[in-house]
Amino acid sequence: MKTLRKFLLILTALCLVFAFGACGTYTPPSEGGGGGTVKPGGDDDPDVPEPPEEDGFTVTLLWNNESFTEEQYPNVDLLQAQWTDKETNQKFRANFNSEGVASISGLDGDYQVTLVTPPDGFTYDPNIYQATNALNSVLIDLYQLTPTKGTGSDPYDGSITINSPGAYRVTLQTATQEIWFRVRPTERGLYSIESLVDVTANKINPILYTYAGTDGYVNMASEQKIDDGGSANSFTKNFRWEIQLPKEEVGSLRFFVIRSTNNDPSAYPLVVDFIYDKDGDFTGGTQPAVPVLPEEDFSKWGDGGNADQITPEGTFTYCANRPGVANHLLDADMVKLNPEDGYYHYYDAVTGEYGDLLFAKISQPTEIVNLPFTDTSYMNIYYLNGRSYLSFINDYYAHYVNRDGCYPVTEELRAFLMDYSTSQAIFNDGDGIAELAGYNSDEESQWMFACGYYAN
Repeated sequence: MKTLRKFLLILTALCLVFAFGACGTYTPPSEGGGGGTVKPGGDDDPDVPEPPEEDGFTVTLLWNNESFTEEQYPNVDLLQAQWTDKETNQKFRANFNSEGVASISGLDGDYQVTLVTPPDGFTYDPNIYQATNALNSVLIDLYQLTPTKGTGSDPYDGSITINSPGAYRVTLQTATQEIWFRVRPTERGLYSIESLVDVTANKINPILYTYAGTDGYVNMASEQKIDDGGSANSFTKNFRWEIQLPKEEVGSLRFFVIRSTNNDPSAYPLVVDFIYDKDGDFTGGTQPAVPVLPEEDFSKWGDGGNADQITPEGTFTYCANRPGVANHLLDADMVKLNPEDGYYHYYDAVTGEYGDLLFAKISQPTEIVNLPFTDTSYMNIYYLNGRSYLSFINDYYAHYVNRDGCYPVTEELRAFLMDYSTSQAIFNDGDGIAELAGYNSDEESQWMFACGYYAN
């Protein structure tokens, strides 16, 4: 039957220009790391060599829509393509030449096409390439792996941060291991994360769990299990997670953790390659955030003046570290807004006297949050409890903060700090980022996490 089928198909094959490949190519990171986007296949033909013979089966390696040759990868001739007969499961292999092309004669039928091993530092999708007598020339797209830092041991200090679209790799050594990631998109759009596990062995199944959260808090109640969406077998299923990110959520954190299940524990370790990609724009979203504009009269400082004019001598000291304060306790009962200058001070309720002036850190990191509020590409201050503080913070920052990045605490600054603390779960029943750092506070005092005074 195979001989007859080959005879019937060869006339068609003589009239065809054979090309078969993935639906897109991955733009590799620029020199020094980084990433790109997975681009849909276009009308432009990739720059690849011609097949060596009409009835031969070929595989061509592509990187950035060009042939993956000896010039790009000196050991390309050590790599092998593999054709697996779909009827008999018989495997055939051929080495790539210096032009990144592997060819083999004498095949007849339908084959799954894979690489014996991908080149070092690269990955590919091992599940999508097929060859037939009529379509016997296959183009395999390589994705360059993006380096990562961290162990992924937990969602906080140990998590692996992904800063840009790209191809990534992790290895699960056992069925109980999990690897944590955090991703913070810096522009609105449609995003996806899809695994590239070979489903042929059908012994281990990668699973993605996703969570919402902040820098110091993961909302476990928001857990979503993603265990399908990509190439699949009866047991092994690649996951695909899609994110629609509106403008008001730019800068917000997403957490995900990769775990696995198995029907054969001896199949570990499991290498999980995945692609994080921006698939397009997204203009939808929730209700618009209400912009907050400052009411503070900055003109009191004159043109180009700043708060150094009323900054006392001494060293900035956080409220939680004030002498006599136990357990880094924040206590709003100790401070009060002075109507004469419009700023918060420490206040003696017995004598009615206003004492040390209270300042808020704005353009420098705090003890709790390691990025300043002015770093709007990372700190999600665009949308806090339905309010946008982007212009608000920029106005306070422009020419008015002192040498320590501080400004005296106004009522509107206090309101912003409260919105930030509650929306980002800085305090959260013992699990918030401030509590994990040793801070303590009641509900009404938590805004003081970024505040301090000047002590001699």
